[in-house]
Amino acid sequence: MNVIEDFLGSVPESSYKYGENIIFSAVAILFGIILIKFIDKTVKKTFEKIDKQNSLAMQIVLKFVKYLIYTLILLIILIKFDVSTAAILAFMSSAFLTFGIALKDVLSNIAKGIQILFARPYSVGDTIEIDSILGKVHKIQLMYTHLKTSDNRIILIPNNLVVAGKVTNYSKEDTRRLEMSFCLKDDFDLIEVKKMIYETIISNDMTLETIPPDIRYVRDGLQSKIVAKIWVDSKNYDSVKDTLTESINLKLR
Repeated sequence: MNVIEDFLGSVPESSYKYGENIIFSAVAILFGIILIKFIDKTVKKTFEKIDKQNSLAMQIVLKFVKYLIYTLILLIILIKFDVSTAAILAFMSSAFLTFGIALKDVLSNIAKGIQILFARPYSVGDTIEIDSILGKVHKIQLMYTHLKTSDNRIILIPNNLVVAGKVTNYSKEDTRRLEMSFCLKDDFDLIEVKKMIYETIISNDMTLETIPPDIRYVRDGLQSKIVAKIWVDSKNYDSVKDTLTESINLKLR
């Protein structure tokens, strides 16, 4: 017994503290791993509800959270080992400031991408217009929104521009009003022309029968025109527009 007491007495007090700090560090790291696993499950469930296809956004968020937790744990451990708090904070502040300046635009796009994912002003497949660029939403990523134009081009628009600008979503509502105008010849018969346009419109299966077409004669300077307002399903808008434009213009020749 005296031998053990003599041995413990010979061990420096600093060694006890050092061992205590190692145990504390191990517990802190274990707690961080458990916390990361919990957050991992929570974030994955959240993204499954928001957008199942956006795996890139989910991975970036998970990595950001993981690095943040590990950084905080490292900071706590260093403080436990009596490393100067002021020096640690100064170093971290400098590192984060440098990182933030270097990736200012990237971080801004990521923040706006998260905002878009949660607010959902549009979804994949919607026809939208952003800063005079019209197209279907092909993909929504954390940094860019991908638009596919009618001529099959893919245009990448930074998400910070999307949030800061005006977005027109043509697919948000189930139905849309299609407005078309047709120039008339000088010797036109108004009654016959309106009848022909009306019959051509209602013969198209994709126009809505519940709302009759509104067909009116207008005078635009020296030009006589017929303006037709038609209601269609949003998904059929382009098809109806192309079909009726061709059919009616051929009959007006």
